[in-house]
Amino acid sequence: MFSKPKNNIVNYKKFTNLYELFKFQFKNNPDKKFVFSKINKIWTGLTFRQLKVQVDKLIFFFQVNKIKKKDRILLISTNRIEWFLFDIAIQAVGAITVPCFSTNNTSDNDFIIKDCSPKLIILENYNIYKKNETILRNKNKVIFIESHENFFSLKK
Repeated sequence: MFSKPKNNIVNYKKFTNLYELFKFQFKNNPDKKFVFSKINKIWTGLTFRQLKVQVDKLIFFFQVNKIKKKDRILLISTNRIEWFLFDIAIQAVGAITVPCFSTNNTSDNDFIIKDCSPKLIILENYNIYKKNETILRNKNKVIFIESHENFFSLKK
């Protein structure tokens, strides 16, 4: 769909969302490192190819769980690579990312949840769940990024 640009100039106007730009970069630079994280005091990069494998798994997860175009997905997390991966996969299925700060108080999150009616809530970890337990305990579609023994997590 998108060809490699001449002179490394990319016409960003032809992309309607970040997922399309991500696919373009994957096609043209599959082995280029794009995102980095510090693991044991060492910066480690992931290539577009490595990221695409993870994005594709998330897309499959969303499809299996019947997430569709215009569904809202609440994402409460700090800045991390998984946040990016979820956001790209959400856009790929045509859903809408509703981002929340991990530092929001319960009443802010309660307002946002009531206002957007998310089909799925993604939390970084159990600590965020505990902080918001009163508004989340009756929600049946809550998943975690980080592993927790009593909840579904994508890292298990």
